[in-house]
Amino acid sequence: IYSDPLILNCIFETNTTNHFGGAIMIQRSAKPTIRGCQFTSNQADGDGGAIFCDRDSRPIIEKCVFTNNIATAGNGGAIAANEASSIIISCTFDGNFAVIGSGGALSFNNLHNITLTQSDFTSNEAEKGGSVYLNKCNGIQFMQCQFTSNIGRQGGGFYMYQSGQLKPINIENSILWKQSAGTGGAIYNLGSSLQINYCTIIGNKAEELGPQSKGAGIY
Repeated sequence: IYSDPLILNCIFETNTTNHFGGAIMIQRSAKPTIRGCQFTSNQADGDGGAIFCDRDSRPIIEKCVFTNNIATAGNGGAIAANEASSIIISCTFDGNFAVIGSGGALSFNNLHNITLTQSDFTSNEAEKGGSVYLNKCNGIQFMQCQFTSNIGRQGGGFYMYQSGQLKPINIENSILWKQSAGTGGAIYNLGSSLQINYCTIIGNKAEELGPQSKGAGIY
């Protein structure tokens, strides 16, 4: 809270909260730099199985690994951010889970003008947005990222809701491979403005819902 620490090369493992942020809670204009850390099997009953970024916080999260973190009743199996300005660089998200919520790896609510670069998302799972959930966000950029084998009921890779209306969501120089969902295997777009540049979207599936299964690549 109101602090700017450097958290370097640390391990956060099997921490649990019945509120938000299983390992770390960031709020009230805090600007921590979290670099080279491992977040494994942390759990929150609310949002952010590993990290929750609240209003006006501005964390830099770089070269971190998030594995098997869980939001049991909230959003963001690994990271949830609400009206924050989170910068995520060269991170790995593997096997994170929002059990009944949205965003298996990342859940962003009302975020604007941030860039995520050179990050890998593998085998994350949620009801909406197996990997990433965007709600009323603008100007979010995903650059040089890889999405593999993420699973969602709607949107295996991405679920976007009323986002990009002021400035489009941009996915660039990225790969979406082997995502699976009932609808929108790779991307589920509801009322959002989206730009996709120089990407490969291959081998994704819309299944399990019978005739309701639509849009193996993009719905």
